[in-house]
Amino acid sequence: DINGIVLYYSYFDGASWSTPMHVFADGTMDYMPQLYLINGTAHLVWQNATTAFHNTDTLESIAPYFDVSVAEFHPESGFDVVHISNEGLDMLPVLCGDGDTRYVVWLHNGQNDWFGNNRANSILYSVNIGGIWSEPVIAYSGLKSIDGIAADYDGSLKIAYCMDGDGTINTAEDVC
Repeated sequence: DINGIVLYYSYFDGASWSTPMHVFADGTMDYMPQLYLINGTAHLVWQNATTAFHNTDTLESIAPYFDVSVAEFHPESGFDVVHISNEGLDMLPVLCGDGDTRYVVWLHNGQNDWFGNNRANSILYSVNIGGIWSEPVIAYSGLKSIDGIAADYDGSLKIAYCMDGDGTINTAEDVC
């Protein structure tokens, strides 16, 4: 069952590992997790399904039901999870930041095209300053197929991505 793809964590307290627990158990698929250490605190970001899927679903039918989730770890209580909702297909999330400023950056396709061949790709971000995540902001739009994103924060947000330069997925003319 694809809905059984769930993120677990175990915490090492210096002497032993805790019993594995769900990061967020909502009965839906968690996909593409990325773990980051920011100022000594563990953070997760992942592509999170917003509904349970069925065996009869197709890639096209499930595409609009993926958002981005981000979580911060607290040893005494586990992960504090926030969902960043957005219309359309959201994927390839990455996280960066320092201190009280964190950014989640991801690929968005408003036409729910997993392969992004329709120039409907955008790179979005949400910023967390002092504990509250902003609404998604468009950093770049009208992009061709994207196969990788990286982000860094050192006082300002920097985003890098690799894109199919000629719009033909079967050629090797990528632009990074």
